[in-house]
Amino acid sequence: MAKEPTLLEQLHERRKKAFDAWSEEISKRETADAEFEARKTAADTATHPTEAEITAHRDAQSAFSEGIVVRKAELAEFDVRITEQEEVEKRRNDAALAAKGQGGAVITSEPLTYRRDNGHERSYYADLALSQVEGITLQRSNKTEALARLQRHAQEMDVEIPKRVAAAEARAKKQFEQAEARSINRARRARDMDDVRPLAYDPFQRNARWDAQEQRVTPNRTDGFGGYFIPPLWLPDEYIPGLRAQSVAKDLCRQLDLPAGTDSINIPKLANLTAVGYQTQDNAGVVTQDWSDTFVQANVKTAAGQSDVALQLLEQSPNGITDEVITTDLMAAHEQFVGQQVIAGDGVSTGQLNGGHILGIYPANNWGANVVTYTDGSPSGQHFSAGVFGPMASKIARTRFDVEDFKIVLAGRRWFWYSTSNDVNGRPLGETLQGGRYNTAAAEGALAAYGQVGTLPHVADAPVYIDNNVPVNDTTGGGNGQDIAIGALWDDLWLFQGDLRTNVYREVLSGSLGVRFQVYNYFAFLARYGQSIAVATGSGFAAPSTGFGDTF
Repeated sequence: MAKEPTLLEQLHERRKKAFDAWSEEISKRETADAEFEARKTAADTATHPTEAEITAHRDAQSAFSEGIVVRKAELAEFDVRITEQEEVEKRRNDAALAAKGQGGAVITSEPLTYRRDNGHERSYYADLALSQVEGITLQRSNKTEALARLQRHAQEMDVEIPKRVAAAEARAKKQFEQAEARSINRARRARDMDDVRPLAYDPFQRNARWDAQEQRVTPNRTDGFGGYFIPPLWLPDEYIPGLRAQSVAKDLCRQLDLPAGTDSINIPKLANLTAVGYQTQDNAGVVTQDWSDTFVQANVKTAAGQSDVALQLLEQSPNGITDEVITTDLMAAHEQFVGQQVIAGDGVSTGQLNGGHILGIYPANNWGANVVTYTDGSPSGQHFSAGVFGPMASKIARTRFDVEDFKIVLAGRRWFWYSTSNDVNGRPLGETLQGGRYNTAAAEGALAAYGQVGTLPHVADAPVYIDNNVPVNDTTGGGNGQDIAIGALWDDLWLFQGDLRTNVYREVLSGSLGVRFQVYNYFAFLARYGQSIAVATGSGFAAPSTGFGDTF
């Protein structure tokens, strides 16, 4: 009976087939290109391609270029899975040798030490404090047991974290290539280009055409992981929200993994474009304008927070409260902070590699966004629609030449004011879709405090989102306490984030019987095109009220 191939062998075979298929496609494409060029340059004009054949050839080239991205991503996924499976088989072999007395202790496929389902029994932070802080005693455990669990956790992370890092880097490359391919495809749709191909550089590799990523070399900036100080994987994977405004705009951006060791990400773009014009007469000079390129830069910043915990809380509290409450609240605070910075990061010292703030979407001059000014001494819903939503979409369409993925983000008070306003005849501007679409300026979704809350039927059903991190202290157009509106092609806004990290300290609070817990992470943000954003401000954004003495 034939032996069934292992999963690793199957993966290798599938990767080989994928690579062979790609090689065959390349060969066919090269043959087709050569034959096409031969027909174009043949002396016999009768063999020259027709317009239909030229169009078909361009379409085939476009499909081939898109296929390159898909094939590369497919092979990258195979590489990650093969690496993971090789590690699994190695662990199995080591376990088999250990069982025969030929090896030492190994980590097998047993459940992880710290998990969501046993958090009430095994508190990672409590164990960390027990092992690191002298004099702490806990009812449910002791230092020896805590140290044993942390040592096992460290062994587990030595296996798990490299896999996650490799997977994150593979995802980052895949995400970047997909984003570039989408941008190129947009260009093809907008202009009938004969030779538009993916950019010939790797954004996550040194010494490429563009130095798209700077690796950390200063010791105190090295990304470390493993050991005791990586949190249980279920903690960073499961943000538990506190009573904070949810970060909606941040999540609308294109999400990319930030590979370890990254200080700066530079995305290339054309600065000066080529030009075409009339030739004034035969043999006269042809319009010449050389192109030049530049880049959009996102320097990596650090977001960090800490909480001081009384020693008594660690010693007396039941059910792992430090994991369930303190840590998750720090993570929720981190989530909100990044969301606020994406919207309105002030960009202080943003060019620094060591420190500084990110440059947010607002104000408009941060990224050269389109500006919409809504000035109105007596703001009303019908005025707001014509003065804000329409101009934002129009300006993006006119400058970015695209409105795909156009979405609008408002402060909650603005949406509820707008969607419950009446027209000049007293009819409501907003209705649910079930209520019909007659005279409807706002198609309301489910009642929600954040996230997508409706669409704008008069702007091709553009989605509208509430994010209560949108600032309400704008002073543009006079006055104060004004909110803003953001319309954007969010796929052009890129947010890079790494994995959360933790630390615990006792010495700094030893004089007051306290322990300090920290959470920190690295992130970067950029707008590929400022023209993809429209920021609306002005006196018409004054704090809305009902006219009956109450405010929204």
